[in-house]
Amino acid sequence: MKNIVVQQWKLGLLCFMISCWLMGGTAMARAPQADTLVLPQSFPDTAWDIRQYTTVFENASKISSIDKIIYQYFLSPRNFHDLAWQNQAPHDFWLKISVFNNGVQRDDICWFVGYVDHAFFYALQPDGTYGLMAKAGLMEKGSGWKKWYRLAFPLHLPANSTSVFYLHIVNTYDVENPLYSRLYTIAGWNQFAMQQSREFLPISNWVFFITGLLSIIAILSFIGYIQTRASLYAWVGWFSCAAPLYFFAQLAVYPYQFSLFSFWPILRNVFDLSGPLLCFYLPFIGLSKHIVSTHLSSPKLTRIFAYLLVCIAALILGQWILLATQQDHAARVIYILFFYIALLPAVAFFWRLNQHKKDQAVKYFLFGAVILFSSGIVSFHTALLFNTSLPSYGLNLFSFKVLMVGTTLAMICFLMSAMYHSRRVQTETIIRQQKLIQEMAQLTQKLHQDVEQLQQNFTAKDQQLASVTKELNEQLRLKLEAEYQLKLSELELKAIKAQMNPHFIFNCLNSIQLFIMQKHDELAQEYLSDFSLLIRQTLEMARLNFVSLEEEIRYLQTYLRLEKMRFEERMDYEIHVDPEIDPDRTEIPTMLLQPYVENAVKHGINHPIHKGKIRIHFQEKEDLLICTIEDNGIGIKRTRAMGMDNFRKHLIAGMELSRMRAEWINKLFHTDIQIEVIDKEEKFGDMSGTLVQIVVPQA
Repeated sequence: MKNIVVQQWKLGLLCFMISCWLMGGTAMARAPQADTLVLPQSFPDTAWDIRQYTTVFENASKISSIDKIIYQYFLSPRNFHDLAWQNQAPHDFWLKISVFNNGVQRDDICWFVGYVDHAFFYALQPDGTYGLMAKAGLMEKGSGWKKWYRLAFPLHLPANSTSVFYLHIVNTYDVENPLYSRLYTIAGWNQFAMQQSREFLPISNWVFFITGLLSIIAILSFIGYIQTRASLYAWVGWFSCAAPLYFFAQLAVYPYQFSLFSFWPILRNVFDLSGPLLCFYLPFIGLSKHIVSTHLSSPKLTRIFAYLLVCIAALILGQWILLATQQDHAARVIYILFFYIALLPAVAFFWRLNQHKKDQAVKYFLFGAVILFSSGIVSFHTALLFNTSLPSYGLNLFSFKVLMVGTTLAMICFLMSAMYHSRRVQTETIIRQQKLIQEMAQLTQKLHQDVEQLQQNFTAKDQQLASVTKELNEQLRLKLEAEYQLKLSELELKAIKAQMNPHFIFNCLNSIQLFIMQKHDELAQEYLSDFSLLIRQTLEMARLNFVSLEEEIRYLQTYLRLEKMRFEERMDYEIHVDPEIDPDRTEIPTMLLQPYVENAVKHGINHPIHKGKIRIHFQEKEDLLICTIEDNGIGIKRTRAMGMDNFRKHLIAGMELSRMRAEWINKLFHTDIQIEVIDKEEKFGDMSGTLVQIVVPQA
């Protein structure tokens, strides 16, 4: 019985030991490893430093594939730092954290390692492989304003499991920001971001305030340049516009502050490394060259500054080449060397300027240059000696403020220098103009004396010449008037003779005699009345140079009625005046049309086939009175072929007389009467007759 109890006790003890071993094995299987972070049940509201749980892999071979990285050996952290570090070359490395969550699933935890240039966050995906979950960084192109908030990477932590996360970091800039490894809750991260934004908001206000002042100085400078065309104003305006670019490049590194370079961050590096040369030294050398050439009158020193401009431009180009090849540290070294090398020549230049400080323009330029260099030296060395723990690289707040205040004071001095320079130029111009005025006054006085002497010498001769000229002009005028009156009288007499030729008078009297013999007393009386009216109109109009179109039309109608009565039914005529013409106010030379109408009557009734037709049309185009006389007779060509009798010679003489009379009127009254006689058969082919077009200007 005792043996049985002992055996049962041993069996129970063995079972207990086996169960304890099994339970211990299970517990050991679930326990996390030593470098695994065990997430507590209550997470702190502030940051949790997890650098001791973060392992590092220095990516010397530039591995970018996560499939290869998960098999690499990660070491304990050695490159975390709370201050900015200098990198001789781009720094490429990976970070890894393992987090064990023994509670419920959490998605409100984020991982923050600092403000890095490029960061690529990898986590386990549902398919069991690692994939890129987020990409962020200060130098990521197109990151925009929200780049600061993307630097906290959210962690997905399932319950009762261990999660591993990888972060690929590439710092290409020569200054590496403080690097650490922290966990935040979402609420804690937002509070941290708000605190960072408020902490550096004053420096942002400083930059905007200083930029506003410099903008005012730039506007005043450009206004001065427009008014005076002085190059010094243009250099000051450029200087005032370039300096804010460097200030905004420095502001871009302060967390959650405004940046001009958010969408193209590489420009931030360009204006940070080459900004001092591009935004300060280059315009300052241009200002100095202008001051030396205009106030010191030193061609040798002017050439030196011209060479310096070329040298600085070459240094800036060299810096840009180094930046393009990611040799940022070398680009910074170029500026540092130039900064110290330029100190001694700058002091010598200031000493040279001090000898000319009586000139107000040189005096204010010297003040501005000393202030600018002093603030630059203080800012540069305080940034080196008193480097505080900033969340981002760049000048510390004190150095930044010193540089901005010094630059603003220097720009004010430079603007004052430009104003005094402009005033000096204006004063010199006024003095030079006054001197020229005095010289001109002396020359004018001498010229007046010479002129008076010449006037005294030639007064008598001028009077004699004026008297002779007056007599000659009067004689010439009287001679021209006599010739004109004689010629006009001859033309008028010929016109009367041409109008009232013997054939026409003889034919009219024969017609009257015929009407009387045929007992047509009324026709004879009417014909005799029109004939006497025509003679009276001819005599009255012969004394005038111009008559109204209404009077000319009445004269032509009287003449055509007589001819139609004489030829009975062998001729028709019509006179048409356009409605826009006012016949009472339109003038035409006296009896200018009658010879051409008489020619049309003669040719119009001699057509062997059809009845004679005469059309007289008056129209006005652009202040020109156009008179058209058209008949359907045999035309000019056939008339010449048939030979000329005395009557035809009379008609041609009358038309030639009208042409000559028109030429005299053009000369005497400065008008431009044009007469054109057209044979319709020659011009139109299938038409016979003559077309006369007379153009009389009315303006």
